[in-house]
Amino acid sequence: MSHVSRNLLGIFALLACGLALGLGACGSSDDTGPVRIQLADAPFPFGMLDSAAVAIRGVEVHVVAHDGDGSGFYTVSSEDDTVNLLDLQNGVTLLLGETEVPVGLINQVRLLVEDAWVVLSDGREFDLTIPSGEQSGIKIHVQPPIEVRGELTADLLLDFDVSRSFHPIPASAVQASEIQEFHFRPSVRAANLSESGAVAGRVVDDLDTPANPDDDVPIEGATVTAFRGDEELSSTATDDEGHFVLLGLPAGQITLIASANGFIDASEDLTVVAGNILEDNVLRLARF
Repeated sequence: MSHVSRNLLGIFALLACGLALGLGACGSSDDTGPVRIQLADAPFPFGMLDSAAVAIRGVEVHVVAHDGDGSGFYTVSSEDDTVNLLDLQNGVTLLLGETEVPVGLINQVRLLVEDAWVVLSDGREFDLTIPSGEQSGIKIHVQPPIEVRGELTADLLLDFDVSRSFHPIPASAVQASEIQEFHFRPSVRAANLSESGAVAGRVVDDLDTPANPDDDVPIEGATVTAFRGDEELSSTATDDEGHFVLLGLPAGQITLIASANGFIDASEDLTVVAGNILEDNVLRLARF
């Protein structure tokens, strides 16, 4: 039976307070506050996949309650969902669920994944083994912890990094027919959307005329990665118009690096502002 799922861009909620993104007021008491979990990804760096999917059977958060009595894990969603992570790029997110938890600090998210698989561009499908340590859930540490308050929704973004999670064998493969198997080692980053920012822009071919931006051509499938020093924060791939969006970036100085086969990398230093999106950034690549 094929695991491929195509219509994955809808959203659903458990005990939903509302469906809008960002911070929102919900009807909650002084003792509890709403939590919403969304999913995005940093896409696989090769053009060899038709899908990279996970079957999620639930998500939980660990809360250190302010009063001490309500500390523990809370179920945000127990719904089953099949997610093609390649559909979650450039600002597209999937709402996994939301619920009420005691006011306090969220310091861990547990993503319950029961299956994972990839389908290559040549039609071959690989069912992947879930690591034994992950069968009780992928443990995602939230640093710094996210505060849950009674009046506002705590918005968490889970950035599921496909390039770090799905490992082709051999790693040196340059076309789909060379891949013999995959290893699955989940890599997921948690970000607080209320205290982070976003960056958007385009990656283009400068056609060897760097002084003339009017003839620039968009590059599809270029990789755009955000760094803070040597730390990789997030990455994505450009669409067919060369556009990209990176969500959940911490406020402060970052460096964007764009790369594509046959081109020299380009970089740009930016200052991310919490709650804002830096738009219209253009990274112009020159050919080797």
